[in-house]
Amino acid sequence: MKANTPMPALLGYLARIGAVQKNFRKYVVEEDDPSGYKRTVATIRIDEGELTCDKKQYAPNDDEAPKIKLEIAGAEFPKSITATLLNKENLRASLAAKGDPGELFVFRDDSGDGVLFIEQRFKIKGERVFLPWSFWSDVQWRNMVPDGKLPFWRPPHRKKARLMIHEGARKGLRTKARPMAI
Repeated sequence: MKANTPMPALLGYLARIGAVQKNFRKYVVEEDDPSGYKRTVATIRIDEGELTCDKKQYAPNDDEAPKIKLEIAGAEFPKSITATLLNKENLRASLAAKGDPGELFVFRDDSGDGVLFIEQRFKIKGERVFLPWSFWSDVQWRNMVPDGKLPFWRPPHRKKARLMIHEGARKGLRTKARPMAI
């Protein structure tokens, strides 16, 4: 079964619990935090034909579970893959054709040559918007986070063995915080 095959039981379950799609295999239930950010309260994953939920109250009910299991058994979803800098320029051109692409922050692999994903930042009516873009095995850029854990962002010209952990990528490197040695 291909990923674009209709999966009404899965989609109905995700709609019932208010889950947001992060990629083909990961969904989250979020709620507003007093700080103004979203907070993840449950994570749903699809791995090797099995659906798991880390919070029992958001898991599929007894009616949904067997139907979902049938739908996702043997499903073939695209996988996120490392892009090249040429792929990155194709994404930039595509976003520019639709208007101002804003700033693009590139998250590279350990070699520094591959692109794991790109975060696009721009403003709409004064509100900051952050969109993840990842490259998939069907040779498509998608507005999704890549499979697996998200990488740390580091400026491309800095190869030092120090890492600063903060809220996200930033344009400048000026900071009063001291980098943490790893």
